[in-house]
Amino acid sequence: SLQKIQIQYLFLGLFLFTLINIFIHIFLPGIRGGREFYQIGNYSTLFLIGFTAYAIVTRQLFDIRVILTEILVGVIALFLFIQMMVAGPLWLKILNGVVFILFCLFGYFLIKTTIKEIEMRKEVEKLSQAKSEFISIASHQLRTPLTAIKGYISMVLEKSYGKPPEKMEKPLENIYASNERLIKLVNDLLNLSRLEAGKIEFNPELTSLKELVSGIIQELRINVEKKGLYIKIVKPSEPLPKIMLDRDKIRQVILNIIDNAIKYTKEGGITVNLEKLNSEEQIKVSDTGEGMDEKEIQSLFQIFSRATAGTQLHTEGAGIGLYVARQFVEMHGGKIWAESLGKGKGSTFIVRLPIQLSPKLLKSKTRTIINK
Repeated sequence: SLQKIQIQYLFLGLFLFTLINIFIHIFLPGIRGGREFYQIGNYSTLFLIGFTAYAIVTRQLFDIRVILTEILVGVIALFLFIQMMVAGPLWLKILNGVVFILFCLFGYFLIKTTIKEIEMRKEVEKLSQAKSEFISIASHQLRTPLTAIKGYISMVLEKSYGKPPEKMEKPLENIYASNERLIKLVNDLLNLSRLEAGKIEFNPELTSLKELVSGIIQELRINVEKKGLYIKIVKPSEPLPKIMLDRDKIRQVILNIIDNAIKYTKEGGITVNLEKLNSEEQIKVSDTGEGMDEKEIQSLFQIFSRATAGTQLHTEGAGIGLYVARQFVEMHGGKIWAESLGKGKGSTFIVRLPIQLSPKLLKSKTRTIINK
């Protein structure tokens, strides 16, 4: 634990300090009969100070804010005390004494408040970590049975066990759709827990963006046709080069955007544009759906945030997908944003990815995500 590591650093510094002093002050004088190395023992203090400072700065042995607050209060209190003592007239001594006492009270409460705030922050961090661990464990436990349910219902719908009664087909399709939503939610929660933990796997490979998008459109085409919509891909004027990206993560980003476009479009359809812009490739997904106002666009990629149409038309969403999508795109050094002319005028989601990843990203297998 962190507390153990803190104590280990402290005792390591103390051990080296003691060992060097015993050797310099006891063993060497006994062997050589002199004390010419006596001054060297003073430098052993550096080990104690060094390891203690390292434990404070990197392992938070003592919170640096408390130490700085205590030093600041101590220095000002000392200055006020000296000012009180050197003051000439009695009335000035009394006045400075009152100021000194009031400041000491203020300093005491300031330090106490700082300590309390730090303790509360640490408690919140512990609760947040426990929440993330719970989400991760619960999601992993849910994933296996949900996958099994999906497999068995698929086989029933495909008549692998014989033709089911006609009146059961619609309920089975509803069960399958609900199970799919649960699987998506579980995957979003797993990604969220990994992001909150600060590290997530990053596996870039040479990928054709056109093939990736075409595969996703083909996969979702049945949902589009059920709603009586159209979906089309506008091919680039010139062939797109393959780019380095984490295929699974970018696939999840594009799948989420197009799936949302299908959900929030009642009439018309979805158009996907692919094009090369200098050193980047761009995916633009436009729909003729509900649209958004400027306020909704500003908060759209924040965690647990959903547009008004989302809360009214599709209440099953959790507001995690676009937050995760933004993190995945930024992980690649790319950008993602949304545009809309207003309510009822459709929406456009744009993703830009660099064709060449930086050497640092190419070597990295694990990315640390810093939430802004």
